[in-house]
Amino acid sequence: MRHVEFIALFSLTTALAACSSVGPYAATATSLSETDYTWAPLDKEDFYVPSADEDVRSSSDFTACVDELSHDLARIHELNKEFGAPKWVPSPEARVLKLAGCMRRKGWHMVAVEPIVVTSAA
Repeated sequence: MRHVEFIALFSLTTALAACSSVGPYAATATSLSETDYTWAPLDKEDFYVPSADEDVRSSSDFTACVDELSHDLARIHELNKEFGAPKWVPSPEARVLKLAGCMRRKGWHMVAVEPIVVTSAA
């Protein structure tokens, strides 16, 4: 089911084309949180519904990833400034992949949230 994860990550990048004055990774994180995907432990399949504890842990790990990657980007900007190089910002696609890679190292992968549809038996 790795192809499903790749397709999900690729399709998410279309919502990330514009960044505000918020840091690039924070803007990407916000966009990702507004999708129909969530983080699940690596040993769980697609459409897994994480427990409340897993939601708390994945949220904490996701925040840590955003902070780590933002710190790394700030350091790159400092080095570029020292050498007179232009400010560089990774593409939205690259930010999604870096966040997904960081989360994978922490034991998470992105899964689709399957909506529950309730119908009446009229």
